[in-house]
Amino acid sequence: MQKYDIINGLARTFGYRRYLEICTPTTGHKFQFLDVTQFDVRHRLMYACPDDFSDGAVIDFRDPADNSLALIRGIIEGRTGDAIRYDIVFVDPYHTYRSSMLDLRAAMCLLQPNGILVVHDCNPSDPKTVQPTFQEGEWCGVTYQAFLDFVLGARWPGYCTVDTDYGCGIIFNTDADVPPAWRNAGPPDRLLLEWAAVRDDDNRRFAFFEAHRAELLNLVSEDVFQAVLPLSRVEPAVPGEAGWTGELDLHVLVDGRRINASFAGGGEWRFMIPTGVRSLRMKSRVAQPSLAGESDDDRHLGLCVRSLTARIGNEDVVLPLDHPWLKQGLHGVEWLDGRMWRWTDGDTPLPMALLGEGRVPFSLSVRGHHMARVRIG
Repeated sequence: MQKYDIINGLARTFGYRRYLEICTPTTGHKFQFLDVTQFDVRHRLMYACPDDFSDGAVIDFRDPADNSLALIRGIIEGRTGDAIRYDIVFVDPYHTYRSSMLDLRAAMCLLQPNGILVVHDCNPSDPKTVQPTFQEGEWCGVTYQAFLDFVLGARWPGYCTVDTDYGCGIIFNTDADVPPAWRNAGPPDRLLLEWAAVRDDDNRRFAFFEAHRAELLNLVSEDVFQAVLPLSRVEPAVPGEAGWTGELDLHVLVDGRRINASFAGGGEWRFMIPTGVRSLRMKSRVAQPSLAGESDDDRHLGLCVRSLTARIGNEDVVLPLDHPWLKQGLHGVEWLDGRMWRWTDGDTPLPMALLGEGRVPFSLSVRGHHMARVRIG
């Protein structure tokens, strides 16, 4: 798992469409791996960047200055066009403490309240790479220090660090949907005290970091990260299996715009729906059991829905599966041992009259299961 896999996966999972990357000519390097189908806006801000520098990819905001401050001020004040807010910001800074901290603060100035900040180089392992000033070759600098001071010095709703690609920090902004496992995460106050005590000594700080990195960073493996927050992904059909895949690709279209599940796991999918919605459709890939060799059922089956619940304000509104307004895109009601379910056909409009008419944002929770294999296309 690389930093761009995390960025693409988070964007698909939370339905993010606006992306900003803050980097320098010696950091970042993966802008070309962004999923262009996911983002309506993809901006790259590069500082310490000579006017004649080019790496073949677009640089929307550039400055030869050794920090991002002037560019960020320009965006905030609208000098570079309309004031911009982003859903996901990726920071891969020049790895001095000052540049790293400025970039982290800048990112939060430009991040939507429900957005996520991703930070690179938060978990260096080699003492030779953590020098506070630039060195040729491998250099992580002291970005890890700035990251920790940043997340430990404020009460963010949640954060973690994925133990991959030199450490990828994930910070959830104030209104973001934080998995319970990482909500209000942080080390005990005793560690915060000792971390502050070595603030002025880089060598002692790294030694302390090495001894307590798991607690300080809220460090998680790739497997644990995917288990807590399964990232929506694009999974191609397996060669030789006639276009079948195990990926349902369940999502909703909000006035034609795709939003992926914010959580997916344990038979539950949850979608964050913005205000002002006029139309809402639940879509997925489908299976035909007769073609899959599982039965003689020739219906096109998407998701076997067992419950639909909307959280509107502080109220949970249950949508009865046998409601007369739930007709199009759903097969008939089925029962067993007092339990009800309905299969979707892969394209199911949901009546806004049952969902507060879209007057306020709400979350939609869908519980159910799907067949082991669904068809691509």
